[in-house]
Amino acid sequence: MSHKNVPFKKLFILLLFLQAQLLVSQTLKGDISNKEYSTSQDNVKKTLNNIVQSIKDGDVDRLMTFHDKSLKFTGFKPETPRQGSKENETYKRKVFSNIAEVYRFNLNDLKIAVYFNEVANVTFHSDFLLKFKDEQTPVAVNDQITLLFVKNEVGDWKIVHEHRSPLSTKKSNAAAITKTIHVAKANFPKGNAVNVLKGWGHMVVAINEVPAGTDFSPLLKGQKDNLCQVPHWGYLEKGSLETTHQDHSTTTVSAGEVFYMPPGHTVIVVEDARIIDFSPEKEMLELLTDINKILAAQKNQ
Repeated sequence: MSHKNVPFKKLFILLLFLQAQLLVSQTLKGDISNKEYSTSQDNVKKTLNNIVQSIKDGDVDRLMTFHDKSLKFTGFKPETPRQGSKENETYKRKVFSNIAEVYRFNLNDLKIAVYFNEVANVTFHSDFLLKFKDEQTPVAVNDQITLLFVKNEVGDWKIVHEHRSPLSTKKSNAAAITKTIHVAKANFPKGNAVNVLKGWGHMVVAINEVPAGTDFSPLLKGQKDNLCQVPHWGYLEKGSLETTHQDHSTTTVSAGEVFYMPPGHTVIVVEDARIIDFSPEKEMLELLTDINKILAAQKNQ
C-alpha cells in the first residue's frame, strides 16, 4: 500500500465525518423548530388574554406595556408605511382611547407557534365589533393579524412586530362583501337615538325599543316633505305602529307582522314597541347624521 494515498484517504474520511455532522445538526434544528413548548404557548396565550382585557377595559397604558419599545419594533397596517415603536404607540393610543364600547373581540383561528422557547409567532383572524366615540354605529373589524413575540430577560412576552391586512381584498361593482354575519340581540348597541349596525352588504339593521307616544316627525324636519325618505323592511316583535304616508294615508302595523315602509313616511308609536328593521346603508347613515344634528341642537337649547 502506497503511503502517498494516506493523506487523501484521511481527507476523504474527514469530509464524510463533517457531512454526517452537518446532517445531524440540520435534523436536530428541525426537531427543535417543530417542538411544541406547551408552557410557553400557555404563557403567550395568557399575555394575549391580558391584551384583550386591557382593550375591553379601555386601559391603553396597560396595553402598551405588552409592546417592545426598542428601535427594533416594526408594525405594518394597510396602506401605510412601516411604523416604529413611537409611531405605533401614537397610533394605538389614538385608536384605542377612542373606543366607547367593545361588543365583540374574538381571535378566530388562533395559532401560536413557539420557536426555541424564545420567540412566538401568533396569527389569527380578527372578529371585532367596536363602537367608537366619533361613530354613530359600531364598526366591524375583520383582518388577518400577525403578532411576533419575544421573551425578554425576565420571562415576559413582548410584541416586537405586528402586521394587519384585510381578511379579503376582493372588490367588485356588485354589493360589497358583508362584514357582519351575525350578532346576538344581547350584544346589539343600545342608548343611541336609533340603534343600528352597518356592514350587512350595503344594508343596516336596527333593533329599537320605543315607548308609546313617540312621534318621529320632529326628527324628520329638513328632509324632503319633512318625511323619512329611506325605505325600511322589518318585523314588529311587539307593540303597535301607525305609519303616515306621503299621500296622507295611514297604515297600522301590529305585533307579529312584517312590514315595508316606502320612502315618504313618518311613524307614531301607538303601543310600546320592539322594532327590527333593515334599510339601505348609505341613505340611513345620512339620515342619522341629520337626526343627530337635530338632537344636538335640542340639547344645547
